[in-house]
Amino acid sequence: MRGSDAQLALPFALPPPPPGARQGDPTTPDLGGGSRNICTGLKFRPPRDGAAAPAAPREFADPRIGELARIGLARKWLQVAVEIGFEAWMRVWPLLAEDESVQNDRQRVYLPHISVYYRYQRNQLISDLARQGLGPDDIRGVVRRTLREDLSEAHMHRLVKRALA
Repeated sequence: MRGSDAQLALPFALPPPPPGARQGDPTTPDLGGGSRNICTGLKFRPPRDGAAAPAAPREFADPRIGELARIGLARKWLQVAVEIGFEAWMRVWPLLAEDESVQNDRQRVYLPHISVYYRYQRNQLISDLARQGLGPDDIRGVVRRTLREDLSEAHMHRLVKRALA
């Protein structure tokens, strides 16, 4: 007899469960369950004349915080950055991102590693230099000197191609 099938020795006798009793109560529990109401009124047609257009992306007083929004930083972290200022945020972010509990706890707001922002800034520099007419080899030299980052030729060509597209 398996452990789950074994009956407890009780001072009174329990009636045998009816057929199908293992399925439990068929009603939806109060705290959730059942069907998710995921049907929404999404409309994929352009708005009619006079209808409100979709909201434009939020503009921030500090354009550097706008960059944080463009790399996908969560709204809560953007609020923190706005509240304490960009410079203070850039001092706090690496401290938070190094903490494993912040990275792996699904109960908290996700915070990407600071390298995401550094990579974004590097790619912006590469895009700006490519639009100024520098070639991939020249840009690679600038990135190596200024950022001390050595990118492969193939990766640099991909980034330049994307910048000029």
